[in-house]
Amino acid sequence: MAGHILGFSGLRRVVLFLVLGALPESHPAKRRSRHGLVGILGVYGRILGHRGAVGYLLANATGYGGMFAFFAGSPFVYIKIYQVAPEHYGYLFACNVIALMGVSLLNARLVMRLGAHRLFALGTCLTAIGGLTLLFNAITGFAGLPGIVVPLFIYIGALSLIGANGLALALDRFPQAAGSVSALSGGLMFLFSALSAGAVSLFHDGSALAMAAVIALTGLSTLALRFRLTRTKAQ
Repeated sequence: MAGHILGFSGLRRVVLFLVLGALPESHPAKRRSRHGLVGILGVYGRILGHRGAVGYLLANATGYGGMFAFFAGSPFVYIKIYQVAPEHYGYLFACNVIALMGVSLLNARLVMRLGAHRLFALGTCLTAIGGLTLLFNAITGFAGLPGIVVPLFIYIGALSLIGANGLALALDRFPQAAGSVSALSGGLMFLFSALSAGAVSLFHDGSALAMAAVIALTGLSTLALRFRLTRTKAQ
């Protein structure tokens, strides 16, 4: 409905419509937080002090940092190094979208059977495998363009396992602070994404090595964080 209103009137009318419609707050009053700034900071402090929750959130953030390294480096790698026509770059990019969507659907079917922790662990293993394979192929030139596309497909597809299950497991530790956990997760993702994309630009040497090295590092980091901070289901 908002899209139709926006089409013939503008954003201000959309806001006015919402106000006039008196849309009720969906979050029950008794469950709303009444903490001041100090209380809110205290909630973040408790989350950051929880070993397991921090492990899940950092693994998620570092994993997505690798995806932004792909965003930053793949146009040059595909178009300049492997001579992919610019109009065909979108097809290779779409392979990773398909990986994200496909694994997300698969995760929804498997999570009740295998559990979020096991699927999260599988995702961290796959990002490490995909990242290291990508780095090896970028250094040696093995398999040409497919040697870049396939490991990226594995890495980015695995992010659906890490993101969905990692956030769910972190939220499970703080069910009454779900908004704070989600906000912290988003902030960390933006931070590591900016660092990863910046690193690709900073260390760019005219080859695929910078992109591959950053993605390999983020993939290994997700695996290391899983072993270091989230080794048991109880954490």
